[in-house]
Amino acid sequence: MKRMLLVLVATLFTAAIAMPSAAQAKHFPIKTKDGTVLKGKLVEDAGDFIKVRVGSKTESIPYTKLHPSTIFNLRAAKTPKDDANAQLELGEYALKNKLFHAARQSFFNAALADGSETTREKALNGKKRADNAQCRHLFEVAMEAKKNGNYQLESVALSHLVTTFPGSPECRKAEKMLAEMKVGSEANDVLQRLDGRLKKEVENARKAFDKAIAENQKGLEASSKKSQAERHFEHAVKNLKKCVKAVAHVREKYAQDREILDRVAEAEKKVKNLQIEVLVNLSHLYSSRQSLKKAMDYANEAIAIDPKSSLARETRNHIELMMSYDDRGWRR
Repeated sequence: MKRMLLVLVATLFTAAIAMPSAAQAKHFPIKTKDGTVLKGKLVEDAGDFIKVRVGSKTESIPYTKLHPSTIFNLRAAKTPKDDANAQLELGEYALKNKLFHAARQSFFNAALADGSETTREKALNGKKRADNAQCRHLFEVAMEAKKNGNYQLESVALSHLVTTFPGSPECRKAEKMLAEMKVGSEANDVLQRLDGRLKKEVENARKAFDKAIAENQKGLEASSKKSQAERHFEHAVKNLKKCVKAVAHVREKYAQDREILDRVAEAEKKVKNLQIEVLVNLSHLYSSRQSLKKAMDYANEAIAIDPKSSLARETRNHIELMMSYDDRGWRR
């Protein structure tokens, strides 16, 4: 599970890669192919290797060992934004390496640099290919997760696709898959088992949880209408908070009953996972609007629920990278 969630870094969340200006070039994350992020400062880019100062030591790293996102940032820092052809080439490199947001930004820069019909057509074509490629990629991630029985990754990939690319052919497939999934069924089963012993005590929790599931699904279905989607997701968050309070009341009332407390702990874990999932949906929704501060707020809320959640942390990383942009470009 942990390994699959961490794949988000190199899959659905590599859609947002920072494109620094030359002045910012020494401040972007330096990542190697194996996923290691060096907490140091870039001191030299020789073209085929870089030198990074980590503490008091300086380390040389060949380009062949660098992650494509870092190579992109190095190239972007040296590429004039007014050079349309160079920006088009940069966009193609990003697209080839599944750096979808970076590709769109480069194509946008090319269109700004040269307003000719030929360049604009190439840039728009590049942007369209980036959108289509990202849609396919997210759907492939979801299908692989489904094959491996990874419900959480499947759900997040599908939700990311639906909230970011409403109306696409992949979106329609994703909506169908989401509708067929028994969202939150595991947690509901736990609450059902509690119900056999406690009845009235968990009735409010079950009702709130059921409403949260329904609102989350409505939010995904309404993602082409951003305001409606936002309202449904926020209702889901409110109902989940009610559920948390109701289950906490059960925990307090039966603090001496180990059997019940074990079931309560299981229920709390399932509810917490759904809370994080809904908050990530909201974060994706706002990032697709370029409302990055709001997106970050929801990502931070998800982390507050579980600071160890890989999904929540990678969502925040995704937003941080997008916030490092100077130019917003096409609104994706």
